[in-house]
Amino acid sequence: MNFRTSALLLVSTVCSGAALAGVQVNLSKDVELLAVNGEEIGLRLFSKSELQLEDGLNQIVVRASKLVHQANGEFEKFNSDPVIITFDGKDQKIQLSPQGNIATTTDADHFNQQPYFTLSSSSPDVQVEQELLPRGPGITRDYEKEIARFNAQRNIPIDKASMESQFSEKQKQATEEVMPANVKSNSLKMVKAQYLALTEEERKQFLSWAVAQ
Repeated sequence: MNFRTSALLLVSTVCSGAALAGVQVNLSKDVELLAVNGEEIGLRLFSKSELQLEDGLNQIVVRASKLVHQANGEFEKFNSDPVIITFDGKDQKIQLSPQGNIATTTDADHFNQQPYFTLSSSSPDVQVEQELLPRGPGITRDYEKEIARFNAQRNIPIDKASMESQFSEKQKQATEEVMPANVKSNSLKMVKAQYLALTEEERKQFLSWAVAQ
């Protein structure tokens, strides 16, 4: 695949120690991972901050996600539009963070006009491109379909079915084991009870909030 130089991406070289096996991607606390190599992450109790990928062509979808100050001093959750980043590298460590400071709603609006991320690599030999992930039809987003359409239109050879998932069933089970079954069951019952106690308008607001998370 031919990579173009993207004006939306800043690549810098950071000091590295011993040679790394594969590609390690570290995400800043303000970066939310949405998909890896065509596979959507889904809702997680804790955000993923580190990935270990195989050498070669990889692709992630991320967005800036953090609390920002409103004009009245209160906080609100900001989630930027998702950006799809495709990179080709070997034996290196990559650090990813939003470009610029996002502290207020004004900063967030400015960032969302042209979302882009700074990528720092332990090796200069990394080819990268990024752009907004075009939204598909429908009220809610289907990242896997959007990614598949994006890759098909650009002839990017990433096949979700052929990649070893970073979030395999084994890892999902390990995550579930962190919280005892009785605790999860009681929490779910509480959420259901609270939802049923809401008015119709409050339920609509809750569902809109849940979809945005």
